[in-house]
Amino acid sequence: MGAVGPGDKLVIGGETFFILSRTDTTHVEVQDAAASTHSNAAYAITRAYNDIQSWEDPCGATPCQPTSSGGRGGDLVGDNRIEVGVAYKDGVFMPSARITIDGSENNDATHYMSLTVAAGQRHNGTAGTGVIIDGTNMPAVASAHLFFIRDKYFRMEWLEIRNYHDEVPQTWGDPINLNENNSGENLLSHLLIHDYTSNGGVRGAIDIYENATVRNSIIYNGDLGIRTYGAPDFTLTLQNVTIYNMTGTGVNHNDGTLIVNNTISVATNRDFDVDNTPDGVVDPSSGNNLYSTVHNSVHPGSNNQSPLGTMEDLFISVVAGSEDLHIENSGNNALNNGTTIGTFSDDIDEDSRPQDGAWEIGADETPAAAPSAFASYAFDTGGGQTAVDSSGNGRDGTLGTDGTVESSDPSWSCVSGGNALEFDGSDDQVLVGDHDLLSAISISAWINWDAVTTSDGIISKRTSTEVLGNWALRTDDSGGGTLEWLLWTGSGARQVFNSTSAVNTDEWTHVVFTFDETTNTARFYIDGTLDNTTTTFTNDMEDNAQDIIIGWGGQGSQYFDGHIDDVRIYDYELTQPEVTTLAGSTVTDCSPPASANLDQIHYRWRDDTGGETGGGSTPTQVNATGDTTTTSATDVAVAGMSITPGAGDYLVWFSGSVENSATGYQYVSLYLDGSQITHTEREIRTESSLPPTSFPVASHARLTGVTAGQTIEVRWRTTAPTATMHERTLVVQPMTPADTFQATA
Repeated sequence: MGAVGPGDKLVIGGETFFILSRTDTTHVEVQDAAASTHSNAAYAITRAYNDIQSWEDPCGATPCQPTSSGGRGGDLVGDNRIEVGVAYKDGVFMPSARITIDGSENNDATHYMSLTVAAGQRHNGTAGTGVIIDGTNMPAVASAHLFFIRDKYFRMEWLEIRNYHDEVPQTWGDPINLNENNSGENLLSHLLIHDYTSNGGVRGAIDIYENATVRNSIIYNGDLGIRTYGAPDFTLTLQNVTIYNMTGTGVNHNDGTLIVNNTISVATNRDFDVDNTPDGVVDPSSGNNLYSTVHNSVHPGSNNQSPLGTMEDLFISVVAGSEDLHIENSGNNALNNGTTIGTFSDDIDEDSRPQDGAWEIGADETPAAAPSAFASYAFDTGGGQTAVDSSGNGRDGTLGTDGTVESSDPSWSCVSGGNALEFDGSDDQVLVGDHDLLSAISISAWINWDAVTTSDGIISKRTSTEVLGNWALRTDDSGGGTLEWLLWTGSGARQVFNSTSAVNTDEWTHVVFTFDETTNTARFYIDGTLDNTTTTFTNDMEDNAQDIIIGWGGQGSQYFDGHIDDVRIYDYELTQPEVTTLAGSTVTDCSPPASANLDQIHYRWRDDTGGETGGGSTPTQVNATGDTTTTSATDVAVAGMSITPGAGDYLVWFSGSVENSATGYQYVSLYLDGSQITHTEREIRTESSLPPTSFPVASHARLTGVTAGQTIEVRWRTTAPTATMHERTLVVQPMTPADTFQATA
């Protein structure tokens, strides 16, 4: 069934519930309180509905209950309900008949139906990344809109709608139609609509006849973007919409009042056609839009922009079939030229607005461009003796002191998105070389201290008998864990500036120091937030002959003990938005855990009919944290990794980490009663180009018909001199299947 979450149906102990939220991997919150307690009871979770129309249809009872027949429409005011339908990425929805939104007979601004997508299942602003409604199978009959909205206050968000084509004359179809005299006060947001045709090329992706708001949506590769039509007494509000590549008009405003702000309409036959007074008027509050062409010189408000250069300068990609209409983070007029709108604060993929000063025009809010670094060390090569400078300035560093393998080399370690360096606190360092920064400096780094003593160096350019212009960024000399910047004018003559907050051990922290000697201003930022400022730091940066060194304070035993990642040096003072951007991508360790948390072990049984149930029985688990080794070329038992569970059916899971002393292969398998379980052998290869490195390994199996006295165990072998296995866990979970049908869309 895929993800379990809001909107799903839970049946347990004869009671039926709708899930409101999933609080963690083993707990959900349901809509109504249980009539009785259910402990270790079998349960089934299924999708409540297989298609959107079934959810939207009127409920079969009043008041509507989870056990009621029919859909979730009905008397929403009388039942005091907001009815939310949640879609999941179980597969592409391919309706073969019009989806009519007409199921709520009594609704208002606080009692309405809303169609959304579960968090974690939503698109990221590009095609194919979320829940898809595909119109390929729609019939060529009159008014075969993909969505025919007749309910007032209906809301729809986060869907990708594609491949709707109405090319039969006089059938009047379009992807979304807001029906005249019935719909109204509708909100459509975070939609991705593309590759479509509407009837006659004049009706658009969204054809609007009543009051509506469309925001944070992208529409591309069609014949017409958005159209208003009908009586002159309704209002369409467009907010941060992007329309691209229409064979006809981007925004065609015929009737009613149009309020349009922060909207892009480009690469169309006509970007805005809003010249239809008196039937269609543009509200004077409109403006801050981006486009090239209009009809009869009538513009959509004021403070508008024109695109610079080509569409490639505006969007990430306009390659056919690979469109990415997120905004480029430099070189275009959509950046910082929008107006603030008080009714929402996110964009097409849930980034907050604004990212850098003012709002962007269009559906996407673009993070500030990463500043250009003097030197940048991501430590992502994962091996070797070189700390590559990714700034393009050629200032590569060397692990240790002389470029050879030695005790002062920090170790490569795994973190989210790449690698980091681990420093031992004794002599580890990265030698960057003699590079001078004059008048200003900014240093950005991710650090994770194992232990903090006094004056532990993050980075320095200093000799033990200091000279003019030597500097260091380190912990303070009291051992309290605050950060400290020092700038010397000579031996023992220094000026010091400290952070206000201490940095915690055993967690990743983003730290930034900035200094501009022209204003005597120094600042510390911790995790993107300004921590301390001084405007009285009067010592100046000076040219000196010392090397920049990462992981050492430049004197004695001032070595860093812990992990450092993504060190960047700038020759100017970073701004707050730039610091925010640098701190935006968090770093986490990816080492395997020492042991599994039993509360997090969860299984689902799926039978041949597609049904799933959960089990309440308790797993058996063994853990081992001490290292074990083998030199055997044939499979032998792994110490501490065996369980004799008794007769029954079981789900088996093993996880550990393995390394080899030299080039070679290690093989790890699951065994039952002395025989290898098919398809469970895992191979780990160590290459000569890599230093000794621990690699994670995992295997699993489903066993049926285990008899009493049979043992489940882990065995391994190696082709290298010696293999070492570190922390490891074996879990055996009893299974109790039930034949429960699972409905998927």
